Amino acid sequence: MTASVDAIDDFHELRDTGGILGGINLRIFFFLDKPKLSLVILGSINKQNNGPTPLGDRRRMARRKRNYLNGEYSGP
Repeated sequence: MTASVDAIDDFHELRDTGGILGGINLRIFFFLDKPKLSLVILGSINKQNNGPTPLGDRRRMARRKRNYLNGEYSGP
């Protein structure tokens, strides 16, 4: 198995290593906005190792989620 989803704080992380992307260690962060029935992508990183997600990246994604929920991002 090359892909998995794990809970990180109050959002989720999709991890893919060695799958269709080859040797790229990709992480995509998202959460489900249930009232709007939406999947919100918070961001992605290309990790250089297989350790835990760096604290700085977790904080950045949490800030983006907070900004989204506070209406600071506009969309169609």
